[in-house]
Amino acid sequence: VHVCLGGTDKKSEGHWYWVATNKPVTYTNWADHETQNNTYYNCMMMTPVGDNTKAKWKSNYCDNAPCRPLCQSV
Repeated sequence: VHVCLGGTDKKSEGHWYWVATNKPVTYTNWADHETQNNTYYNCMMMTPVGDNTKAKWKSNYCDNAPCRPLCQSV
């Protein structure tokens, strides 16, 4: 399962910030060879890697992203 993390670089390519707080992302856990400078991939998600016991970050489309929210307010 891929998890949406709530980070984006939609305003400025390559400069990631948290949507909820508008604060910059200071900790990163990007997957190896993951490009964060793709103008079409503006949303941050976490995905299993290797033997699925660890997870790394990837960027992906924001619309119809293949991930689920970690938590959701109602």
